[in-house]
Amino acid sequence: TCRHWRTLLYGIFNSAIEDNLLAKNPAKSVRLTMSKKKTERLPISKEEAARLEVNLHLLEGKDLLLLAILLYTGVRRGEMLGLRWEDIDFGHKLIHVRRQITFINNRPVEKLTKSKAGLREVPPLPELAQYVVDGEEALSERSFRNTWKRICKKVNLPKGVTLHVLRHTFLTQLQATGRVDIKTLQSIAGHSKITMTMNTYVHKDVGNVEKVSRTSGGLFAST
Repeated sequence: TCRHWRTLLYGIFNSAIEDNLLAKNPAKSVRLTMSKKKTERLPISKEEAARLEVNLHLLEGKDLLLLAILLYTGVRRGEMLGLRWEDIDFGHKLIHVRRQITFINNRPVEKLTKSKAGLREVPPLPELAQYVVDGEEALSERSFRNTWKRICKKVNLPKGVTLHVLRHTFLTQLQATGRVDIKTLQSIAGHSKITMTMNTYVHKDVGNVEKVSRTSGGLFAST
């Protein structure tokens, strides 16, 4: 987004130079150069996630529902805010992701999902069922931020753990169970490319590496 704005400003200032309104283009400044290096979002550990799950009882109402959805579905923030009661299929145990909420001038605005791959079905973990309630209204951006700060404080969420970190955590731990094939995992994540799922959102679990020595005996034995 910052690069797009810089490109726009660059063009505007160039036009101003051509019209003799400016002597030089301030958008050329190296201070506006964006680093290409992205900060990796690492998931919290399985133990930290379990502690967070135990602390859910410290929350109530919309705070409890918000964190439970993030923890047990792995959906994006906007997708979570865009969920409606009719999107939950209790019979088939599925959540239909059909829209997302973005914020413009502090007001919630409903839009389509991030991509076509974002239109999908997500299987909520069974634990979520006890927290689903009806009747919540869309939050403003300010209200949402205040809600998230309140949640972090009540459950003592480690510093630096964001909503997106919980998404990374969900997908990493789901893959670690070994019960979900990678194409299904890609679908649940809502990614158009499987490389995005496996290389960016699914992280190495040291516990799984340790299991190899305990479960891989007879690797080369004939069957």
